[in-house]
Amino acid sequence: MTTPVNNCLSVDIETWAYGDTPEMRNLTSAERKALDNGYVLESMKQVLALLKEYDAHITMFIVGQQIEWYPELPDMILSAGHELGLHSYVHYPIRTAEDLRRDLEKAAPFIQKYGIHGYRAPLIYLPEGGFEILREFGFTFDSSVYGPYSLAGKYSGVAEVPISSLRFKSSPAVMALPRHLAFSIMLSELELPFGSSYFTGLFATNTAALMRRVNRASSPAVVFLHNWQIFPPHNASFPPKGYLLRNPTYWPLTRNLEPTVRKILSEFRIDKMGQLAKGILNSEQLLR
Repeated sequence: MTTPVNNCLSVDIETWAYGDTPEMRNLTSAERKALDNGYVLESMKQVLALLKEYDAHITMFIVGQQIEWYPELPDMILSAGHELGLHSYVHYPIRTAEDLRRDLEKAAPFIQKYGIHGYRAPLIYLPEGGFEILREFGFTFDSSVYGPYSLAGKYSGVAEVPISSLRFKSSPAVMALPRHLAFSIMLSELELPFGSSYFTGLFATNTAALMRRVNRASSPAVVFLHNWQIFPPHNASFPPKGYLLRNPTYWPLTRNLEPTVRKILSEFRIDKMGQLAKGILNSEQLLR
């Protein structure tokens, strides 16, 4: 009899007010909070209620700037039995190791106050040298690469929990940062990163079938999405009118994925990412 596999569903907590337009990129924190208008806090209350309904405890990666807006949010998440990770201080691309260091320096008070040990980079883009810097700031695990679970391992003292990809290439996957959502990587590596929020939006409830396929190989499926995909905001100004016509590939990120989350929670064993990371670290120690 096959042993059931513990999978990982995580939520990146973000405001839609980080939308990728020149006007929104130039907003101050106060302007962004005003635009958010309480959405992050209210959507997370809904997410927590949904998880409680299924008695599920997961990992949530939060943007540091949003902790400043809603100081009650971290304790609200932790008191409900969930794990808190960091999703950068300000949710915009981190392209270099120095960018990462500067961002983490701003987030350091939150890392220390809430005992945060897990990290996920914005846009799932961890630059070369990123593992070493994460270790400096006390992180024990990361989930900022796409790949098959064969890439799970200890890198510069940090356990990497890769976001799930189906690999169709016979050669083994190789860790080389950044390992992000790029067509060139998908084509050269013959991988389908179905665990991404983008492909979860594209496949919706069919994501469950891909998770089962990974589980049949005795590997956990690692899937993430955003609070705004589960409980979309009302009257948001992003995406602006005409945006989808100019950027049709953004469409999967506009779908309501509450039914998808309910299907995953009802059909799969879900664990916190920190538990998967412990297993990775223990396996690495056993190999020595």
